[in-house]
Amino acid sequence: MDVNIHQVHVTLTNSQKELLARKLEKLRKFRDYIQAVDLYVKATHTRRDDFSRELEMKVLVPGKTIVVRERARSFEDGIDKVIQTTLRQLRRLKERRLP
Repeated sequence: MDVNIHQVHVTLTNSQKELLARKLEKLRKFRDYIQAVDLYVKATHTRRDDFSRELEMKVLVPGKTIVVRERARSFEDGIDKVIQTTLRQLRRLKERRLP
């Protein structure tokens, strides 16, 4: 499983990188199924000029690409949301393909 992290208009701290590595470990149970993971972390402005984080995860599996986008006020909340949604989609896809 190849993991690529792209930072757009934001720089991740060491503690955020460690948190990200711990959260991505949850995807390891699908490592035989996943070919590559691309994670994009972006800083965006909302209407009220608040900063928010937009996370987009692309997971390449044989014959399909799963794309999950989440927006949250903090990086920690966003990574939790994107990992949970990705895990749910991977489980559903695995159940459909491997009855």
